[in-house]
Amino acid sequence: MVSRCRIGVSICCCFLFAGLSSAVAREQALKTLVNVDRSDLAVRGYDVVAYFTHRRPVKGVAQFTSVHRGVRYRFSSAQHKAAFDAEPAVFLPLFGGYCVLGVAGNRLMDAEPDVFRMVDGRLVFLSDRAAAQRFDKDPAAALAKAGENWPALVQKKGK
Repeated sequence: MVSRCRIGVSICCCFLFAGLSSAVAREQALKTLVNVDRSDLAVRGYDVVAYFTHRRPVKGVAQFTSVHRGVRYRFSSAQHKAAFDAEPAVFLPLFGGYCVLGVAGNRLMDAEPDVFRMVDGRLVFLSDRAAAQRFDKDPAAALAKAGENWPALVQKKGK
């Protein structure tokens, strides 16, 4: 029974991401909304590729920096920078790196680089451990609601 539920959630998430990806792609063609610091540095300088390869946050270094759509990303190695440069969309966090629960609530909330989830091969950030616990109770619902709200947030607050 539990495995059927997990399979169902996985299948729902796959369909959600398929629809979400096309909606996000259309919206981002017009505007961009990314959680950055004052110097346009994303994810507080953490290496977005490392979340996929090391399954943990790894601080990037200035020596390995890429700019994608006006946003600076740092990496911990030349290999990670090259992987990102080849296919940035694979590594970009959903919802511009903002807290997924904040977006689900139709607001932009800062996220912590060490509070993240990998969902169907996509990187999602959360504001704190309590938010992560809430997200874990029903990730499909949180992602669906965030996916509904994201295009309007990008249109309203994006550049």
